[in-house]
Amino acid sequence: MAQLLASSVITWIWIGTFCMTAITPLIVAGRVHSDGPSLGFEPEFTESMTNVTVATGRDAVLSCSVANLGGHKVGWVKADTKAIQAIHLIVVTHNPRVSVEHIGSSQWKLIIKNVRKEDAGFYMAQINTDPMKSQVTYLDVTEPPDIIDERTPGEIRVRENEAVKLTCEARGNPAPRITWKREDGHDLHLTSRDEHKGAGGSFRNRSHGSPAVYSVDGETLRINQVSKRHMAVYYCIASNGVPPSVSKRVAVTVLFAPTVAVDNQIVGVPLGNNVTLGCIVESSPKSINVWYKDDKMIANSSRLGYEEKIESSYRVRMILTIAHFRKTDVGKYECRCRNEHGEAEGTVKLHDLRPLITTTTTTPPPIFMMGENDIYPLIIGTTAWTLVSQRDRVLTTTGRPRHTAVDLPTRPIGDAEFLPSGSATSNNHNRHGHDMMKATLRPRSGGHSSSASPTSWSGGLLFTLAATVIVLDMVLS
Repeated sequence: MAQLLASSVITWIWIGTFCMTAITPLIVAGRVHSDGPSLGFEPEFTESMTNVTVATGRDAVLSCSVANLGGHKVGWVKADTKAIQAIHLIVVTHNPRVSVEHIGSSQWKLIIKNVRKEDAGFYMAQINTDPMKSQVTYLDVTEPPDIIDERTPGEIRVRENEAVKLTCEARGNPAPRITWKREDGHDLHLTSRDEHKGAGGSFRNRSHGSPAVYSVDGETLRINQVSKRHMAVYYCIASNGVPPSVSKRVAVTVLFAPTVAVDNQIVGVPLGNNVTLGCIVESSPKSINVWYKDDKMIANSSRLGYEEKIESSYRVRMILTIAHFRKTDVGKYECRCRNEHGEAEGTVKLHDLRPLITTTTTTPPPIFMMGENDIYPLIIGTTAWTLVSQRDRVLTTTGRPRHTAVDLPTRPIGDAEFLPSGSATSNNHNRHGHDMMKATLRPRSGGHSSSASPTSWSGGLLFTLAATVIVLDMVLS
């Protein structure tokens, strides 16, 4: 405000002198054709003029309010250039975008259409009294941001572990704010040693370590040690509150030697089956990738075919498919990769796998378990029970006993062996839970025959059904 007042005083001095010499003849002529008598009152500005802010391309209207004008005239002058814009209703400047308008008896307007940057500055409204009366207003012309292309490269190539500096300059009024972001929305991967000019940005907390930085404010973004994770397209976004905001893409390419990771180092496949081998290659620029078998290059064919799938700007998956696997296909396979910065290889050993032989076994005869009052038949198959133990003797899932400290006598029947009479426990468990049962174990001839009472057999039947469900559940699991 102090600057505005000082400028107004200084401008008034030399503008007043200029106007008295330049427009006095027009004013004198104008008194003959006055708008009406002033009735003895001196003309006065009735309201203070306010500053005007207009975006480029819009129309600016500067207005003042005058009372008791009488035969006096209102003139408009651009203070910084001393250029007279208009006197009363006559436009003096040669600028075709300037016009004047008089509304009622007191409102006077200076209109500038399609405002440009050079139209900004101080404007003075004057009344040709003695001494001359004037008011000053400032026209501020805002400009949307504009990125300076020649100072903002669109692509940067840098070697891995080197430093890179991204610079973006923009002009506009007010001065634009520059923000850096990645096009994919990922973290900028900045460290405490990285620098950026300016302040602000977008930060999100990580569960471990420093916060993730998703945007940074400032003309310059510097990364002191780039890696492949910094390879991306970055957006330089300029904004100053005057729409529209503008942006420019800056592609950062990190150059590095190839690296190879194989899906599996050893692969076994039955003969006659199809097999797929895979390698993941990371390189920049893109490497030349070739499959080898026993140090001989593999030619692409209908039975041995390979392809590449692009997973990112620097990652490729190499896939080798072998149809109808043969004995001659056994050997060492390599995916070899090379670019101008180095080479790498990954090795897969392929061998034939003998198919599994499936045998059919019969369920051994039942074992009768005696509870407190009843005798219950319990069927133990070759894979039914997880564990049946008597003191220090265990019947495994194969149906054959596993000896511990003492060798107790058993009587073999079929694929299973029966424990002698005595106290026994059955620990049964699968993925759904665990259960233990204690009873007396003794073999009985004739399978399911028993001298137990009908009542006892009804309970035995229920136990048999429950045991069968447990057995099936354990087999299926």
